[in-house]
Parts: sequence; C-alpha cells; structure tokens
Amino acid sequence: MDNMLAYTAAEQKPQLPAANVLEPKRLEFILDSGAKESIETAKTSLDTLVKDLELVLYKFGHFGKALPKMFKISPDAFIQVALQLAYYRLHHETAATYESASLRQFKYGRTDTIRSASLASKEFSENMEDKNASLEKKSR
Repeated sequence: MDNMLAYTAAEQKPQLPAANVLEPKRLEFILDSGAKESIETAKTSLDTLVKDLELVLYKFGHFGKALPKMFKISPDAFIQVALQLAYYRLHHETAATYESASLRQFKYGRTDTIRSASLASKEFSENMEDKNASLEKKSR
C-alpha cells in the first residue's frame, strides 16, 4: 500500500510509444482431430456456463471516485483492494486475482495483466478482520 501511495503522489512523466517494434506475424496452428474435438467440447461447456449465468447489479451510492482521490489513492486500486477484502471476508483466504491492463499507448497496443493480490493486500485484509487490531494498524 505504501508503494501505491508513493507512486500516486509522485509526478508522472508522459511516456512515448515504443519504437522499433516488429510487425506481428499471424500464427498458423496445425490441429489434429483430437485437438479440434477438445476445442468443440470446450465451446459447448462454455456455452452451458454462459447460459447458467445469473447477474444482479447493485448501485453503490455512498461515495464515488472523489473519495479515494481525496486521499491520493487511485479509484481503481481502491476497488481492487476492496475486492480482495470482500473475498477474504467471504472465504477467509486471499484470491489470486488479476485485472486486464490496456497498453494501447504502445505501437500495436495489447493488454497485459495486473496482479492485485499481494502480501500487502493479504495483510490489509487480515488487519481489517482482526477485531483486536488498532485503527492505526488497520489504516496502514
């Protein structure tokens, strides 16, 4: 958390797009009948899971992105830590979560992965759930 706070407090310099990047090459896959059959089975399984999805939306109205920004915390980072805490409260363990990150500012932009689970987020969740932890310890 300290690293995140220090990063958000520091002035960020604009970055230029990557240079001298090779053109991407299309990959051609040669699949045998067994691999093709496995792909079709996976498609069917995914379709079944998608049809079984139930989604309920809840609009949180207590505060918005201005609150974390007031404390110089990225609203996205705030939500990621909140998700870690929520999962910890439900399952009493941390989850290996990730977030997709767009790298579109670079030539032929792509996505990458941000891993929000860390020892710091685990410690934060444990402290928040510890009824004997001081307010100071919870706010670190």
